[in-house]
Amino acid sequence: MIIGARLLWICCYGLLAIFGGQHAREPGLVALLISLGIAATALSWTRWSWTASLRLLIVLMGAGLGVLAGLSPWGMLTLVALALAAWDIELFARRLEAFSESAPRIWRRHLRVLFWALALGWGAGALALSLKLTFAFGWALLFAVLFLIAFLLLVRAPLAR
Repeated sequence: MIIGARLLWICCYGLLAIFGGQHAREPGLVALLISLGIAATALSWTRWSWTASLRLLIVLMGAGLGVLAGLSPWGMLTLVALALAAWDIELFARRLEAFSESAPRIWRRHLRVLFWALALGWGAGALALSLKLTFAFGWALLFAVLFLIAFLLLVRAPLAR
């Protein structure tokens, strides 16, 4: 499965370079993204698990820069979803290497949960890109507080068992 994660990483950097090459005004930025992609993909062959988080950070920064440079927000949303999938699959595969006997069943369950998480996340991102809402700062503050409360409850839920 690490091979699948590597292929997803290569797709992420390839998409970032393609989007950047088609739309960016700065050819130096495209060259930088391509070189970062090659270096980050080469890091995937090391035994260091922290490099997956570094590669995710590079893709997220590239997607953010892409949106700021005028690239398609839909493409960058898809790119971020692919990068999150690659990051999750790689780290899960590294953790699961020691447990070979029950691995297929665990992988099926994990990939099913990952699919739904990515689908819901991409759908929420697509909804956010589609809607143009304006509301007062007080409402934004209320939504932020409610989100933080919901997030804290979500984090505490496994600890309560």
